[in-house]
Amino acid sequence: MWYERENVHSGKLPTECEICIEAEKEIFTEYAHPKAHLEAHTQATHTAKTLATKEPTTDDFIDYYIFHYGREYTKIYKELYTKYKEEYNAMVLERTYDMAKICPHHQECIQYHNAKKSAVDF
Repeated sequence: MWYERENVHSGKLPTECEICIEAEKEIFTEYAHPKAHLEAHTQATHTAKTLATKEPTTDDFIDYYIFHYGREYTKIYKELYTKYKEEYNAMVLERTYDMAKICPHHQECIQYHNAKKSAVDF
């Protein structure tokens, strides 16, 4: 994906590339994290309440709840974060850019994405 380049922070990339600038600022995280966090919290809360079968007023319930919540939240968040990063990736590559302001690497990424999308559409 365009944001997983190893050299994105090396300072060797052209700063005029709009996609490089987004990658350097990690804007995908600003998109993916809040959505993944909210959904993971909601699902983990429900699952933890279901799995913590003790009475809600007991210390055992709290212990079970915390255990199950942490486990479920971590698992769900990881999956959702990946999903929303990929969703943002597609949004970035489908935008219209002035190609003079896009580095050759990202021009290739856009062409590859468009070719892949065209193949799926058929």
